[in-house]
Amino acid sequence: MVRVAGAAQQPPVLSLLGSGTLQLWVEVAEFLRSTLPDIEECVIDQVGHLLHIERPRPVAEALARSLEQHPITS
Repeated sequence: MVRVAGAAQQPPVLSLLGSGTLQLWVEVAEFLRSTLPDIEECVIDQVGHLLHIERPRPVAEALARSLEQHPITS
């Protein structure tokens, strides 16, 4: 997601993480959490780093929920 300086009402960044993700990517998620002002996290069970390939349905559902809550208006 691109953040625009000075833009009003930026939606939160959606961070998807697999429950079996390697520690490196868990640390990246922690970095995002500590760096970004507004982040929504979603952990997908029974999957590693390739969650969009291994479990596409829960990933698509998380994306759909986020877009429903924060629709693109421009």
